[in-house]
Amino acid sequence: MKRLLSAIAALAVAFAVLPSGVGSAATSRAASPECGSASDQQAAIREFVQLTSDKLKINIKEENYEVQVDGANCIVKPRGSAPVTSKTVTDALGNKTITVSTSTTHVPDLSGGGVATIQQDTKWYEPTCIGPYEDETQIGIMNPLCLQWGDMRYENATRDNYVFRMYATCGARKGGPELSQVYACSVEAGQSGGSSPELLLTDYNPKGTLSLPNCQSIPLNITAGPVSAGTAVTTCERLALIKSPAPVNPWMEVAWQGKSYWEADKREVGFLLGISTARGSNAGVTVGWDMKVGPCSLAGVPYPTCAF
Repeated sequence: MKRLLSAIAALAVAFAVLPSGVGSAATSRAASPECGSASDQQAAIREFVQLTSDKLKINIKEENYEVQVDGANCIVKPRGSAPVTSKTVTDALGNKTITVSTSTTHVPDLSGGGVATIQQDTKWYEPTCIGPYEDETQIGIMNPLCLQWGDMRYENATRDNYVFRMYATCGARKGGPELSQVYACSVEAGQSGGSSPELLLTDYNPKGTLSLPNCQSIPLNITAGPVSAGTAVTTCERLALIKSPAPVNPWMEVAWQGKSYWEADKREVGFLLGISTARGSNAGVTVGWDMKVGPCSLAGVPYPTCAF
């Protein structure tokens, strides 16, 4: 029976750059003894920041992050943000589900920001990242996972326009002799029906499922009036649109689907979700992610063939 490990996680994040004083002795929690010494944790943060730059080509600041213990994981997360905790549930067949607490990330506060002028490109704000996240059997890993808001306001628009970007890398932690591999990972964000204030969908990408003949970079672009936003996802096998966003209170989920056996078989998954809100409203989206791992075999019987 295929084992399924699913991690649905979310993170409450401040939209703008962290204010001065965040990270001082007054706001930082003590080093977690389960995650090594303070110097060990600083080294982990430094490695995480470098990985985020290398893999996703974005820059975050070491001083804005800390290490927190979460079960078997020692995760790097924004300093002073809400704890990220998880629990594991195992069913009668041995399938495991890892569930992580959820919360909401809000659109930026534009009060006092002045009147929007005509612009052609999105103004991106500092991303918020978290990782690494592994299943308890250490088959798969998601690292890093990042969230980012972009301002797509333009002159004479009747609503405030934004883009929400979510993206992650995932795959096998190491590979070899154990016959198990990662089969999928996804990222999702949106607002459930009936939530307030109301969000309206302006654009999104990808708009469908892509089956890829080889590993490649997939461009993702959206527009709001004269403003455009773009990014790219470098992945293999299949980039699947699991849930298309609705016109009102949209929710979107995109997954990479394939086989990752070796450490080098890392994949990317992500999307752009364009939304608009009533002027000055403090709307937000809930975010999450999951990872699926299971057994494989040398001959494809009884499980899928390992991706050697």
